[in-house]
Amino acid sequence: MTGEISTAALRHNPLNAVTASVERVTYADGRTAVRKELRAPTDTTGPWAASRDPRHWNYWRREVEVYRDEVLRADLQDAGLLLPQADVEEQANGAVLLMEDIDGIPGTQFGLVEHAAVAWAGCRVRGAISTFGCPT
Repeated sequence: MTGEISTAALRHNPLNAVTASVERVTYADGRTAVRKELRAPTDTTGPWAASRDPRHWNYWRREVEVYRDEVLRADLQDAGLLLPQADVEEQANGAVLLMEDIDGIPGTQFGLVEHAAVAWAGCRVRGAISTFGCPT
């Protein structure tokens, strides 16, 4: 996209070695997007270290792979979870995600109802892609 006129930093964990930045981008025509810069691991020590191992909880390419996986996107949508559209730009030392900016309630403002809905949808997705089912 061209015509970027401003950016505003968004809340994220600055200690997490995977995330370099998260910001809302505003374009001249009024559209907005969310840009997230991901870093490949350089130091693999510490509680928030990034990893190259896909099984690690802080695998640095997980979001890149999720946004490129159309089957997962469809499974999430079937479970009631919307994954924003995203362009992925690979770079030498990481990647940049330019994601659709979606209106909604930020997770930091979730109440019990929102947490329960996400947990149930996550269970439905997990049930669709594994042998485990959801509690009834």
